[in-house]
Amino acid sequence: MGCSSMQWKISFLLLWVGGQSQEFLNPGLFISPESERSFETWKSIINEQLQETEATFDLKSLLHNVFAALKSSSFPTAVAQNISQQCLQDSQLFVHNLYTNQSLWSFQMQESTAKLPPGLFGSYNIHADGLFDECLAVQAPGFDGQYCSVFFKPTAVDQSEILPPAETNDIHEGRRNFITLFQILGRILGSDRIEPKVSVADSNTYLYPSTTFCLPSSCSAADLGQAVAELIGSYVIANNSLVTVTDEQYCFKANEDPPTFDGVTITVIVVLSLVGLLVVSATIHEAWRMYRGVDFDIRKDGKVWSALHCFSILNNGRKILSMKVSTGASQDNFGCIHGIRFFSTCWVVMGHNFMLAAGKTMNPNAISKDFKTFGMQTFGNASVSVDTFFLMSGLLVSFLLLRELDRNKGKFNVGLYYLHRYLRLTIVYAFILGFIATLIVYVGTGPNWYDVHVYSNACRNAWWRQFLYINNLFPLDPAYACLGQTWYLAVDMQLFVVSPLLIYPLWRWKKWGLIWLAFIGLACQASIFYIYVKDDLPATLSFTRADSLATSAIYFDHYYVKPWTRAPAYLVGIFAGWFLHVTKHTQSRLPKPLVVLGWTLSAVVGLAIVYGLYPYVDASKVPEISSAVKMTYGPLHRTAWACVIAWIIFACSRGYGEGQSQLLMNSVLEMAPDSEGNWWKLKSNIQEQLNANYEESFDFTSMLENIFIALKSSSFPTAVAHNITQQCLIDSQFYVRSLYTNLTLWALQMKESSGNLPPGLFGSDNIHADGLFDECLAVQAPGFNGQYCSVFFKPIPVDQSEILSSSESFNDNNEGRSNFITIFQLLGFRGSYRVEPKLSVADPYTYILPSVSFCLPSSCSATDLGQAVAELIGSYVIANHSIVTVTDEQYCFKANDDPPTFDGATITVIVVLSLVGLLVVSATIHEAWRMYRGVDFDIRKDGKIWSALHCFSILNNGHKILSMKVSTASSQDNFGCIHGIRFFSTCWVVLGHTWSYIGSKVMNPKTISMDAYGWGMQTIINASVSVDTFFLMSGLLVSFLLLRELDRNKGKFNVGLYYLHRYLRLTIVYAFILGFIATLIVYVGTGPNWYTVNLYSNACRIAWWRQFLYINNLYPFDLYYSCMSPTWYLAVDMQLFFISPLLIYPLWRWKKWGLLWLASVIFACQAFIFYIFIRDDLPPSYIPTRPDCNEYETVFNYFNHYYYKSWTRAPPYLVGIWTGWFLHLTKNSPSRLSKILVTAGWTLSLAVGLAVVYGLSPYVDQSKVPEISFAIKITYGPLHRTAWACVIAWIIFACSRGYGGFVNKLLSWKGFLPLGRLTYCVYLIHYDYLNVFYSAMRKQFYYTIFGQVSTYFGFLVTIFGLAFIVSVTLEAPFLNLEKLIFSSKPKKSNSQNGNNSAHG
Repeated sequence: MGCSSMQWKISFLLLWVGGQSQEFLNPGLFISPESERSFETWKSIINEQLQETEATFDLKSLLHNVFAALKSSSFPTAVAQNISQQCLQDSQLFVHNLYTNQSLWSFQMQESTAKLPPGLFGSYNIHADGLFDECLAVQAPGFDGQYCSVFFKPTAVDQSEILPPAETNDIHEGRRNFITLFQILGRILGSDRIEPKVSVADSNTYLYPSTTFCLPSSCSAADLGQAVAELIGSYVIANNSLVTVTDEQYCFKANEDPPTFDGVTITVIVVLSLVGLLVVSATIHEAWRMYRGVDFDIRKDGKVWSALHCFSILNNGRKILSMKVSTGASQDNFGCIHGIRFFSTCWVVMGHNFMLAAGKTMNPNAISKDFKTFGMQTFGNASVSVDTFFLMSGLLVSFLLLRELDRNKGKFNVGLYYLHRYLRLTIVYAFILGFIATLIVYVGTGPNWYDVHVYSNACRNAWWRQFLYINNLFPLDPAYACLGQTWYLAVDMQLFVVSPLLIYPLWRWKKWGLIWLAFIGLACQASIFYIYVKDDLPATLSFTRADSLATSAIYFDHYYVKPWTRAPAYLVGIFAGWFLHVTKHTQSRLPKPLVVLGWTLSAVVGLAIVYGLYPYVDASKVPEISSAVKMTYGPLHRTAWACVIAWIIFACSRGYGEGQSQLLMNSVLEMAPDSEGNWWKLKSNIQEQLNANYEESFDFTSMLENIFIALKSSSFPTAVAHNITQQCLIDSQFYVRSLYTNLTLWALQMKESSGNLPPGLFGSDNIHADGLFDECLAVQAPGFNGQYCSVFFKPIPVDQSEILSSSESFNDNNEGRSNFITIFQLLGFRGSYRVEPKLSVADPYTYILPSVSFCLPSSCSATDLGQAVAELIGSYVIANHSIVTVTDEQYCFKANDDPPTFDGATITVIVVLSLVGLLVVSATIHEAWRMYRGVDFDIRKDGKIWSALHCFSILNNGHKILSMKVSTASSQDNFGCIHGIRFFSTCWVVLGHTWSYIGSKVMNPKTISMDAYGWGMQTIINASVSVDTFFLMSGLLVSFLLLRELDRNKGKFNVGLYYLHRYLRLTIVYAFILGFIATLIVYVGTGPNWYTVNLYSNACRIAWWRQFLYINNLYPFDLYYSCMSPTWYLAVDMQLFFISPLLIYPLWRWKKWGLLWLASVIFACQAFIFYIFIRDDLPPSYIPTRPDCNEYETVFNYFNHYYYKSWTRAPPYLVGIWTGWFLHLTKNSPSRLSKILVTAGWTLSLAVGLAVVYGLSPYVDQSKVPEISFAIKITYGPLHRTAWACVIAWIIFACSRGYGGFVNKLLSWKGFLPLGRLTYCVYLIHYDYLNVFYSAMRKQFYYTIFGQVSTYFGFLVTIFGLAFIVSVTLEAPFLNLEKLIFSSKPKKSNSQNGNNSAHG
């Protein structure tokens, strides 16, 4: 690589400054064409840093001549000489349309081309990417868009390559009008020139700095490479030139033909198809047998049917999800290995995730800084997780082979020993490798899809190495890097091959076997020491140290992937397996001090391995790591880690694991209303009026020419404002001078931190231009720091009385500031009318308005920014509208902002949480001490005080939450399927809310809308019916349990406890979370959208009493009072629960009249829903893709009159009450439904369920169906939620009565028990977690369905993890305490399950 960061920055500036001539609409434009001092200063800076350039020239004359003739952009193929004629013509057609006709496709093409890499100066980002999908969507006359990447590689220049002056003419073939700023900047860098070079791409090309262009499809990669080489490749900088690298693999077109199927691909497809046919056939066959009630019997069915049965999804799914432990495994007592394997796999994935993400971020410097923190050492040292697997592999091989030798008196089948291992690993490995080698290239596309092709080709090249398990013995080569992580499989297989030579002597000759094993272990350890000394390897591979990265290739090739250097952990495993085998029947126990010592030592060693190198991660603080550290930590830390894991397995398997063993042995380890469409309606309206009012044409290019000649400053608004504070004005103009006169780093960093045009404005309807948040806040200028502020724009109609006369019109040339003309004022050329600029007050919905972000001096206020921008754009009248500027201090952020002060409410919450934390810690320590002493807990002996403290123990509560045991009462009720339904419905709720948040957080919102038109996305759009699932289950459980209580007590139940238990069950943990959100959540982070966190936090301070009275749904929706938005469901559920005895008791007391009463209430509620839909003309459902569903009045009526009200959401709850009554009435009935009736029930429920979820898919696109018929509105709208409740009611009935088949087996899987216990806490925390996540997000992200689904699953894991913490420390303790308090009283009611409260 060998190129300094300054050279990279110069190469990007060469490209970027050339691009400025085409960015006349960019509100972040900074050009000073008349200021030769700027370039002279820059020249001196380059001279100082590169110590090369000595040429001088008349820059002033050059710049005047160039800008007078400027007709084009830096679009490289528009100014190239040695490229294809068609490419040149199409490129110049693009330029002509961009500046003369201003065609939409040319704007879309221009914005799809990359600019400067965001974070080049502040975050060391060297990759400038454009807009991939927007480019490929370009359809121009005669060509389409093509997205291409070009890379830059520095090479040393020999003096013989330098051209004489006569051969260095940049102007050729009459293209004087296509002079670009590439050539201008090149003159600053010295007079030496060479012939530009283009290099061939290789497997490491992606590491080089790059930029992307949206080219005409007629251009080839060679054309682009040659064009860019001509622009920047001829300049000599510090005896280096920049070689351009590109290839057809880096270019993508929308209409590209996929790779043709070759023989290998066809073979893989045929094999996978045959396996798929077997899987489908076997599954159908087993389902049919289950329907007929015929069990599988290998003796009766024979080998053929038995072989087919092996492929059944039902059979294999049941085995995979089974919680049963085999007799042999239970006797070995290695249950903890499952937990260790799970957590270690997660650790591996986590490490790879961070490793692969490093090259895909726009702020790599932030990753480097994070990895220098103490906490991130867990990620940095994730590679020791691999040694955990080596240890476990050696242990299990040793233990199982020794058992086999015992069983067969020293004999074992050597052939089967190796064959079983090879087949066990290789079959599924071969299928995955075959898919990657052939079919993976067809599954998608993207700007970096060439990586997929590289890895796919690598598998075609190296498949034989993989299947022989020798891929680790070859030097690292990306061309053969197939399934890179499988080096581990190769090492493991090689060690497995030699393992009998180590294990058999342990069985046959114990003493000599141990000596032999120790000798091999020491020999391997000695080889590691030798390699470390010979190659001077770092202690470990640290991604934050250049000296470590410099030796990375040697580190991997000589040490990391070789079996002899990774063997010690495996050998420790062999020894551990032998020791566990010989001591498995021993009755002796280790003394407790020795156990404590073992755990203490393993904890200390483990922590030392993970965090021991923390003092050395920052090379700026510790330039060199001492040899002593290298030679102790490096060769020994992996072996030491293996010893730690060996102790954990030994301790857990021998009964010394206590709480750790319990954990490791656990078997289960709305589309929101968005008014952006209103802005685009206005835009369309304005364009129509402009076309009508301005029929004359004008020379737009000449206008731009005049502006550029006079341009002295940027669009930095506070540098050109009139009515702002003096200090803000002084600092802003100082910034402008520093940027163009001194070119200081902080000024460049500040400039790149401001938003430009919204990426995707023309192609993806993005109306938010964000900057670089952290980079802005890191700016430290003389006298001020950086401040990141957002400003929003709102169109308002203009009254004729507001229009100013000519004499009053706003004067752009006031106070001698004529040199500060800005691009904002280009809007003014579209008409002569002016009004006084206006500022507007922010409201909760401001965030949906178009916006741009600025990096301001910290001396400026939000009012300064608002006034400055208003002066620039707010005075112009366009189509009888003016633009009102909206900003507020809540939209401005500084690095040194003081956090909110602690008020009384905050202090109260801190004190209460601290007290609970103290109780939790005390109880956990107390229980751990009792476990250490072997004293069991007994409520009768310990008394109320110790029992109350015990309620808060994490060990006790964690054990209960993770337990798979089903109580006797629950098993008799046979409602196991409810756990699965609850879990999946909660996931569905989170799924819907995840998508509802992203509308204003992505740079391509149009893609979301296009995806939402698809049939498959209706699952997300209609996620709100998951709420009706919870209403149904809530009503069912309340009814069933209260009826059972009435049976038990002959018609009586304790009404007070009935309501009190329900209130306490829901409210206590609810109150803790609400208190945290109202006070402490604002301190957990920051980000450019953090004002939404403050908004929701403040809402909880205002509306807390509504929440705790469960009446928040009775008020009109208002974001100022929107505390924990999804809790409207809790309010509805509590209100329905409150009246439930009035419906359930008559069912018990007077069956016939009770049913009539319940039916009348259902019909009354249903009739009122019909009335609401007709009165307010509501849509059949909230369809976010239809503008008619997004009109303010429609959204308001739908949610406030229908969606949030208990009387309109009651029908599913009432269906649940009826279902609970029916299940209670028939629980002991011996009668069975006929198979035909069961089939009809499942068929009907499936049809209705699919109709509810997908029934509106023909209506999601309003352009195809402008209006939804009244019949659809009035049938689907009022009935679909009740119908969905009936579907879920059937599923619960069928599963509980034995008609569920494989559906019941799936939903009743015991793994859903602990997950189901967490759903209430998931429901309470997920929405605000999503708010915090997206508010802290530094920039908009590019949406893809694949990326969003991956993010969603990450959310699920994180939210369930947080829910476990909340449940084990807050929810479970107070449930235990409540149970303890009322334990002395008769148990009157247990008629609700709190976990049925979850909403979307």
